[in-house]
Amino acid sequence: MNNHRRSIFRESAMREYAQKREKDILPYTIAPPVFAYCWLMLALLLLLAVLTWSIEFPTYVTAPGTVLQAGTQKNSEAVIFFPSSNAARLHVGTPIQVQIGKGPRVHSSVARIDAPSISPDEARKRYALDNSTAQGLNGPTVAIIVQLSSSVPARSFAGSPVSGQLQTSTRSVISQFF
Repeated sequence: MNNHRRSIFRESAMREYAQKREKDILPYTIAPPVFAYCWLMLALLLLLAVLTWSIEFPTYVTAPGTVLQAGTQKNSEAVIFFPSSNAARLHVGTPIQVQIGKGPRVHSSVARIDAPSISPDEARKRYALDNSTAQGLNGPTVAIIVQLSSSVPARSFAGSPVSGQLQTSTRSVISQFF
């Protein structure tokens, strides 16, 4: 008799069974909608980063000054002393914000550049500056004359301290963090 044992299973069925057992089965850990929402959140986060990078805000230089004495001018004028390092940005017609004392800001523009570069002592003598305004001057300055609005009477505000803000550049929001 034949000692050869025959299997009751077909050879192809045994091979298929062995292949199924050898397959890598990944666990089902995340549902497909959650996976899609994660990709959507990543895309929104990247879009927000790009928008934040592209938004720019202005940077300003603030300088002291004073309201000039009333002369023959109908409107009052103020002289503002910017550091000489900002001379390249100062031109006739450049927009500037002027604040008289603690009052509201007045939007104006540079009427003329009176002195291209003067020392603090020369500015004190030429414009009869008080001590508080003169102490705000450090080093060579550029004196600019700004026309104030007709709502600012020269006689009432003559000699009052002012501060002028000039937009020097723009910077992106993200650059503040780096």
